[in-house]
Amino acid sequence: MAKSKSTHDLQGTIDGLTYVNSRTYGKHVRSARGTKKKAKVNKAFKKQSKILMKANLPAKIVRDAIKLHLEDIPGGKLWPRLVSIFNKQVKKTGVVDFGKLTTLEVNKDHPFDEFLAAVVAVSPDKDKDIIRVVLSYPQPPKFPRSRFIDGYRFGVIAIFPDASKNKAKSTAVYSEILPLEEKISPMTFEVSVPPRAKSCLLFIRIDGCLEKVVNHTAPTKGMKVAWAAKIWHEPDKNIPKHATGPEGAQIVQGSDNKVLAPQPEPDKENRNETAETSQVNVMKFISLEPFIPSGSDFERSKNLFRELGFTTTWETGDSAGFERDGCGFILQDYNNKEFAENLMINMRVSNAEVFWKLVTDKKLPEKFGIRITAPKQQPYGKKLTS
Repeated sequence: MAKSKSTHDLQGTIDGLTYVNSRTYGKHVRSARGTKKKAKVNKAFKKQSKILMKANLPAKIVRDAIKLHLEDIPGGKLWPRLVSIFNKQVKKTGVVDFGKLTTLEVNKDHPFDEFLAAVVAVSPDKDKDIIRVVLSYPQPPKFPRSRFIDGYRFGVIAIFPDASKNKAKSTAVYSEILPLEEKISPMTFEVSVPPRAKSCLLFIRIDGCLEKVVNHTAPTKGMKVAWAAKIWHEPDKNIPKHATGPEGAQIVQGSDNKVLAPQPEPDKENRNETAETSQVNVMKFISLEPFIPSGSDFERSKNLFRELGFTTTWETGDSAGFERDGCGFILQDYNNKEFAENLMINMRVSNAEVFWKLVTDKKLPEKFGIRITAPKQQPYGKKLTS
């Protein structure tokens, strides 16, 4: 833009001319800046602007929540990547879905899978308000960019975004520091679910350690989303508003088409009493697990329960945790015939005939030397004795 020297001490714009006194050019006069006519914004630009605003807010919610747990993991590019993901979601469906952020790497330069090939099993327990995470890995982790690492640590970080309040709650649990040559698999974590949480982003991270201290260099740590889902869902439009399930429970259908039965809210008369009780009883019992003796063959006993569909949640040299459908116990490498013959446990199943068929079809009595009787009707239900 053309300039002309000025001998006046004027400043500002008068009749389309701007009088300037700048350090670079001194006193001069130039034409007023700006367009001569009002710019027109087309419909596509307006539409994309609204989409970006809708995508930017949830991206900031997630970024701000996870930033508290990044420590030495670079996350500078995470926000624009989240905006890009949510932008595509809004364009396609019109809404943001936190439950579709699976396999998101926090730091693409050092992805989690670079260090470890892990299988993550996640099971929300709504009765206990926890999410149970079981991390299994066939081999100890490797740190290809650092030869001095001699240990490692796992972390599970849960983010619970709330778009209605423009914020998120978070919690984190970490394992002990393990020697690099040592593998404890599977490893179980439990994270608490805050009240009224609707969605959860579950991150897993690994940190390289040196002499039992967490290393602070970026190439020794990775972090990614291992699981993302809606915890509670709004009722499906195709289901009647007052539809009921077993025992009169209101039907709530999730995106995976599974029917969930939420706990009923207390009636108005008992709400104050319930609130006072919940403030006092802040401690909850998480589980009650009996120790079961294995007998003379620990490995054989473990295989028996695996045949029955139980999963090994953790294992040490002389004991192992087993769980199925929320029922758990600890199998102990302990052989005491008198104790075993006097031990009695009552186990309830939803269908005695199906359980009987499972045992007989797999020929478990012949394979493991156990005794079990066919289902027999009793006043309290059908009973199998073993």
